[in-house]
Amino acid sequence: MTKENKSQFDNLINKILKKNKDAKLSKKSLQNLLKNGKILSFEKDDKLFKQGDPTVSVYITITGSFSVLINDDTSQISIADIGVGELIGEMGSITGLSRSATVIANRKSKVLELNLKDIKNSAEDNSEFLLLLARVAIARLLHSQNGKTVEHLPSVYCLLGPNAKDITSTISGYMKKFGSVDIFSDNQLEKKTLIDRENSQEKADFTIYFSENISNQPTETIIWMIQNSDRSILIYNGEETKEQQQLKFNKLINYLGNYDAIIHWPNSKIIPGVTGWLLDSSNINNHYHYIDSLDLKRISRILTGNGIALVLSGGGARGMAHIGFYKYAIENKFEFDLVVGTSSGSLVGAGIALGWSFDEIVKNLGMMAKVNPLLNLHIPKTSIFKDKVLKNYSAKWFSDINIEDTRIPYRNISVDVEHSKESVNSRGRIEASVRASGALPGIFPPVKMGDTLHVDGGVMNNLPTDQTKGLGISKIIGIDIGANASPESSGQEQKEPGLFSLITLVATLGDSAGADLHRKQCDVLLLPEVSEIKIFDFKLYEKAISIGYDCSVKNKNKLHEIFKII
Repeated sequence: MTKENKSQFDNLINKILKKNKDAKLSKKSLQNLLKNGKILSFEKDDKLFKQGDPTVSVYITITGSFSVLINDDTSQISIADIGVGELIGEMGSITGLSRSATVIANRKSKVLELNLKDIKNSAEDNSEFLLLLARVAIARLLHSQNGKTVEHLPSVYCLLGPNAKDITSTISGYMKKFGSVDIFSDNQLEKKTLIDRENSQEKADFTIYFSENISNQPTETIIWMIQNSDRSILIYNGEETKEQQQLKFNKLINYLGNYDAIIHWPNSKIIPGVTGWLLDSSNINNHYHYIDSLDLKRISRILTGNGIALVLSGGGARGMAHIGFYKYAIENKFEFDLVVGTSSGSLVGAGIALGWSFDEIVKNLGMMAKVNPLLNLHIPKTSIFKDKVLKNYSAKWFSDINIEDTRIPYRNISVDVEHSKESVNSRGRIEASVRASGALPGIFPPVKMGDTLHVDGGVMNNLPTDQTKGLGISKIIGIDIGANASPESSGQEQKEPGLFSLITLVATLGDSAGADLHRKQCDVLLLPEVSEIKIFDFKLYEKAISIGYDCSVKNKNKLHEIFKII
């Protein structure tokens, strides 16, 4: 083995050990196994193998990434992405069956091919690795059964735009909590051969290329950086005009395809509407707002797949318990990287995503306690109540702010009644989507968004943990104020439900099938005891807040375990 190959294998072994800590692999056994492997190189869209091919080898990704695709009679569906240090083809190696999927390179990539015949002929020496294959196969099956997808975590990034050097320096510092990081400017890469450039990706857990040289035709080096990165990120100044933004990156667009964006706000204020036209005029996948270093810290967690999501269920006045958790979170300096909510959870979640203080959120949402719902009764046409009060309040609270303008990434859930499907709202006016997410059928009128009518998201998804997929999230904190809301949970004698309770119960039946699955997806699940609070009894908001806070205190050990990475 050459000195170069030994270094390459040592780097790969360290990554395998890091990604499979629980497998208890020994470095020596891996060294003996990998020395007989064969390095294969692939260009973008090359096939590693096809569905139906015989299974003769298993692979480990050295650089780059691969998409796993399943063919049916009419189409090809992507089911997973496989990144550096991860196994490919483990299922066939365990079952002995032919390949169950097609695997294609997402960009220029390298793998180490291990012949299954050689591995099994020395089964005693390779028992640890065979056990790892079984563990990975089982873990991926369970992952799939629990409604989760196998997500590839990018390991190579390309940052382009003004202040790229400073932003890269800060982000890389935060990334070091999750692994080793190497950074290279375009000027540094120009002095390296192509082989040295490729090999540089194999040493560290994360590699960041950056350049501020974006005014002229992209150089060969910058084009190489884009083509050899898992994720390209453009840096915008949100305070520049549309013309300045378009002029700045127009030479790069042809080489980028889809990319992410960091939108910098030098004067510490996000201007509503700017993000919307940027997203409309560009091929931006994910965007991140940057005001200060806390935002770059958040971005580092998301990019490395270590983000923390807060998922809030619906439940009317009971949803004020979410505010109690928020109070505890603020006191303990918890930081969130994504907020997702349904119904009253979408309302509280919007305030959290916008960075409202605890006093602000109590003051604003406490206004509803002063409203007598009977004053909003009208002759039923589509609903018992009018939504005039919430419409006026939400217009005051959120003004012209869009979902894409929130400093913390935010989503809420409603149901598109015309197409009978769940709607995940990640764009558009917050005030409209919040009203739609809480428009309980029969109680409040549906809300028009775009060309369709929307009602309460709890009809289909009252605890939307599934909407954290693909957003760099590794831990989910779920607060389900519906789980303990039934009479049985409070130990009281069950009574015949009233009209509002009956409508609420029927309207949320559709979520029952997936509710248990979504609760299982939570790393910490909080179940505040709110059964004594009626769904429209907003006058008890202080009691609900207290219940939410007490529930957080009871679960403090689990919560602090999650946030220790901050």
